[in-house]
Amino acid sequence: MASPGRLCQLLVAAIAAVLLVASLYPANAESLGSWTSTTSYSALSGVSCATLAANIYCVGGFGGAGNSHNQVDHATLGSSGIGSWSSTTAYPTAIDSASCVNATSGVYCIGGEDGSTVLNDVYYASETSSGLGSWSSEAAYPNSLAAISCVVYSGYVYCVGGFDSNGDETSSTYYAPISSGLTSWTGTTQYPLAVDSASCNVYAGYIYCVAGETENGSNQNSPISDVY
Repeated sequence: MASPGRLCQLLVAAIAAVLLVASLYPANAESLGSWTSTTSYSALSGVSCATLAANIYCVGGFGGAGNSHNQVDHATLGSSGIGSWSSTTAYPTAIDSASCVNATSGVYCIGGEDGSTVLNDVYYASETSSGLGSWSSEAAYPNSLAAISCVVYSGYVYCVGGFDSNGDETSSTYYAPISSGLTSWTGTTQYPLAVDSASCNVYAGYIYCVAGETENGSNQNSPISDVY
């Protein structure tokens, strides 16, 4: 028979395990309430947005004529939706289909395209009391790609896929440490297929990438249902 002290240790361990599971798998996490309209944005596609604390920052995009924009707008987030949009420091180039991520104290944007020119630019801007400060250039991405999907996990930025200047998708995956300011990129396990415009997210130490598009014969924009 276990001693009272040992039983107490086992009970504490069991409670800790239950709390850990509960934190990873919250009750009713699969359910959403009704969708509610909130403050409208500009009529643009290919915008990339990132959240910092109670603010959202949105970068670039292209309009109906297909022209890329360098506008950056931000708004506050709250339980009632998104507040009014205000412009902040413009992006250094006209851009759409970049991948912008939250870097704790600022925003990193990777790749993208300006019209038909696909870029490997990486820029960072820190958050200020009035929006974002000036953009600074970081280490260029290893390839010129747009429609990459990047996530932040445990002090690193991970980026998956993208398409090049020929419209060809790639399976390349790279990561860079945030602590050094994205001064260098390192290749890691490639994605199982060449893809762009996937939607990647992080949960409990895993990266999940959903759908996207790939090349199917002569069609370079074939949507897929794959999830990895």
